[in-house]
This record gives sequence, structure tokens and C-alpha cells, in this order.
Amino acid sequence: MRLPDLKATSKHSSFEKKSSGQKRRQISEHAGRHIRSVSFQTASKRVAVAATVRAMLMMYRSSDAFRYKLFSRKQGALFVFLIDTSGSMARHRISIAKRAILDLLRQSYVNRDSVAIVTFRGETASVALPPSRSILRARRAIDSLVVGGSTPLSAGLLCGLELLQRAGAKEAHKSLILFTDGRANVPLQPSSSADRSAVIAAELKHLAARFRKARANIVVADTQRKFERTEEPKRLAELLTAQLINVSES
Repeated sequence: MRLPDLKATSKHSSFEKKSSGQKRRQISEHAGRHIRSVSFQTASKRVAVAATVRAMLMMYRSSDAFRYKLFSRKQGALFVFLIDTSGSMARHRISIAKRAILDLLRQSYVNRDSVAIVTFRGETASVALPPSRSILRARRAIDSLVVGGSTPLSAGLLCGLELLQRAGAKEAHKSLILFTDGRANVPLQPSSSADRSAVIAAELKHLAARFRKARANIVVADTQRKFERTEEPKRLAELLTAQLINVSES
């Protein structure tokens, strides 16, 4: 099974590698762990008392002696696992997706990243797990997946996008990993069966542009096994300008 490193870099992805011992940190003037004191006034305007007193003793001029706290906080990453639970996925494909997600969860837990789970089937999509760092909650959400119905891929992507947008600037890296066999058949807006494929393709292109605007990456994780593989996941990745990987073992 070929799994992506959660920090791997690709043409359409800003994933970055880091070992479990490395921490992404971001300088902040508002909150976090106090790392040092500076002579300029920061946004928090919180005086670093000890540093200020030392400066006063050395400089004898209180107006120049004030020091303000500068903070550091971890630069978070949010990974949304978007899971196709429609009937076409079938039990074996869901099992493949579950194994892959659990491997990714272990990596994200070590790196202290947040994960969320969104599923789509029938006519709608729903959030099975809001952004969390609890691997136990994520496992429970994965174990409770129900399969069946049509494939409202556009609805799933829209739900995942809205979740990423709600995260805002709290997470420095935002990515969506879509587990699917690539077969979408339910558009956001009702349409005749004759033009349904064209409508879905247009929706996917529009959503891809919104993901880029939100600075969020998309990875299409193809769950098809080798003997049943089609070109649908590849075409889907092209529509979404996404990285394509295969998570099947055979």
C-alpha cells in the first residue's frame, strides 16, 4: 500500500516532511509560550516584568527600559478525511480506506496535527468527526461508517471545504484527503440524466477553484484494487487539480 507522508510535497500540495522530534512553531505577539522579550511593543502589550526590571537597573531610564513578551505557538495542520461511503465503494473498499486512514492517523497523532472526518452517501454529506486530536474518537468514527446509496461527491467536497474554512487561520496547513473509487453520480443541483456528468464536472472544477482560494490541498486516494482499476479516479484528480495516490494493496 502506497501511502502519502502527511508532509510530502507535490505539485499541487504543500505537505512538508518533518520528524517526530521536530516542531513547527510560529512567532506570535498575542499568545502561546513566552520565548523571549523584545524592546518593541507587541500587539498583546504584555510587559515582561523581569526583563523590564533588569533593563531599568542597567539603563536607569524607565522610558527605554520596557520590554514586552513575544510568544511562540505550534503551527497546526488540519487534515480532513473525506470518505465516499456510497454503495459503489463496497465493503472491501471501505476496509482499504479504513486501514489507510488509521495509518495516517498514527502519523498525525505523532505530529500533533488535527484531523476531521466527513462522509457522503445518498444525497448528502455530514461531518462524522469535527477537527480533533483524539485518535480514539477518530477510530470510533471510522468504525461506525455505514455504506450504501448514491455518490454525492460535490456535496462531500463542499462539506469538507466549509469545515476547512471554519478552521480559518488557526491551522497553517489545510488539506483534504478524498477516499473514493471516483464514481460521482449526484450533482448539487437537480439535473436531467443526460447532462448530469457535465454538471458534476463543472461543479468539481468550481469547487477546486474554491479550495485553491482557501489555500487548501486535495489528495485523491484511489481505493480500487489493481484488477478492477478504471480511469475515473485519475479523471477526478485532474478535475480537482489534486494529487492522486492508490491505497489498495492489490
